[in-house]
Amino acid sequence: MNATLLLNASYEPLRIISWKKALTLLFAGKVEVIDEYDHQVHAITFAIKLPSIIRLLKYVRVKRHNRVKFSRANIYARDDYTCQYCGKKFPSEDLTFDHVMPVAMGGQKRWDNIVAACFRCNHKKADVHPKMPA
Repeated sequence: MNATLLLNASYEPLRIISWKKALTLLFAGKVEVIDEYDHQVHAITFAIKLPSIIRLLKYVRVKRHNRVKFSRANIYARDDYTCQYCGKKFPSEDLTFDHVMPVAMGGQKRWDNIVAACFRCNHKKADVHPKMPA
């Protein structure tokens, strides 16, 4: 059914887990919900939307081989196929990724410096840090 992306406290993707495991972590107070599906599960006294992305509240050190592969597809999935500058959703073929801190200014290829962006916003931002005037 619906899978859930588990992020570390640093927003680094860790793995895909079942929605049941996600709810277990949520009710144990170990995660916060970042995004959710429209689908709900119902209990006797309440209903809850299934989480699509959750983040651990405490940072967990992971072995190198357990990490989610750094790839374009995983960046798009993490950002829910949404341009991080204009906030609009796009199909993957209409997205690219952008270095928030440009490589020319020392930005690195890391989870916390790469975001999904539409072609228009990426071209508009160019090699400028978003907080600096163009």
